[in-house]
Amino acid sequence: MCVRSRAAARLISQSQRPVLYIGGGVVRAEAFEELAALVEKTQIPVVTTLMARERSRLASLNMGMPGMHGTVAAVGALQRSDLIIAVGTRFDDRVTGRLDSFAPKAKVIHADIDPCRDREEPRSRCANRRRLQTDPRPC
Repeated sequence: MCVRSRAAARLISQSQRPVLYIGGGVVRAEAFEELAALVEKTQIPVVTTLMARERSRLASLNMGMPGMHGTVAAVGALQRSDLIIAVGTRFDDRVTGRLDSFAPKAKVIHADIDPCRDREEPRSRCANRRRLQTDPRPC
């Protein structure tokens, strides 16, 4: 396990109210089986973007879509979380609203293949820009 993976695992294990924020990158990577396994093992609630909404088979833990056009449950889950694990998504203003009041107590793990996405969430930690599916190459 690489340093970034250990740091992410430590943040997840220390978290009391984590939320998985899943986007279209998971769809493009065809990584829903891996996501389902993670959710089943950890029981972490899920919120999805529009691009990932229809593909999610995680009905029991899926709180819906966050943001101005999303569900109250999804927005509340992000706002109350202490750790947001964002996979294959970005933090656009339709989800965050004002950055100074978005998920004020949350740390962020942002895994996205696009290196430019890190700049969108200044609190990101443990960013991993590799393919979202299992990859045997070292970090």
